[in-house]
Amino acid sequence: MFEVLNATADDWESLEQIHGSVVRFHAPVTPRLVAEEIIRLVKSGHFKSQPAAPADVDSLLTEPLEYWFRMTESGRAWWESEKERLDSF
Repeated sequence: MFEVLNATADDWESLEQIHGSVVRFHAPVTPRLVAEEIIRLVKSGHFKSQPAAPADVDSLLTEPLEYWFRMTESGRAWWESEKERLDSF
């Protein structure tokens, strides 16, 4: 969750960009795993989507450049608290 949010710390990002960031900075994960986390973040209110979020993971995987995501205020608050915690290690 942190790495998916982290990928959107400074700008709107697509699934393709978020996936690339997670792979680069965390671990070799599949686009599906990242898409599943994106959908969870949208549903929990930690991400917003432009245009409106897709209904499911398969829709997002079919059009990885169609949807753009960014942290909401609650997503940023969680990300900042985790960043501080991780920076203390």
